[in-house]
Parts: sequence; C-alpha cells; structure tokens
Amino acid sequence: MSTPLEELEFLTRSSNRVAVLDALTEAPQNRDRLQERTGVSRVTLHRILTDVETMDWVERDGRTYRATRLGTLVTEEFGELHRLLRTVDDLQRS
Repeated sequence: MSTPLEELEFLTRSSNRVAVLDALTEAPQNRDRLQERTGVSRVTLHRILTDVETMDWVERDGRTYRATRLGTLVTEEFGELHRLLRTVDDLQRS
C-alpha cells in the first residue's frame, strides 16, 4: 500500500493522469471519448486507466469508465491545491 505522499507524487508526475481523472470526474466515458477529449495516446491511456483502477480512483462498467467517490475527492482536492499553488506563484512574481 502506498502512502498519501506517494499517491500525490503519482498523480502530479503526469499531466495526462490529471486530465483523464478530470474528464472522468465530469462524466463517465469510454476509452475512445477519453482519448479524443484528452489527446492521450491509446497505450498511455490504457496504462493510466489500469493504474487508477488499481488505486480505486476509477471503476469500469463494461466499456465505460467513471471516477469513484474516492477518485472524485482526490481530483477535486488536487484541483484546489493546484489553484492555491498557482496563486502563490502569481503573488511571488508580483
């Protein structure tokens, strides 16, 4: 089992993971729609979906993927942290 810090690192190491989770938080989607929406290659998308399913952030029902409640929470809270850090960066630059 990974630690919370390792899970945060896992998420932040790839903007593609963030994009896929964001898309699935908005609405359930199949792989074709996810690829179209995120621009992620098929191979990368397969790897991301496998990884986030293992972490219980995403679940699959047939050909459709959706964010779990945990995945939605992680995505929303990461978005808040990301916005905060962008604000800090903006303040440091001014």
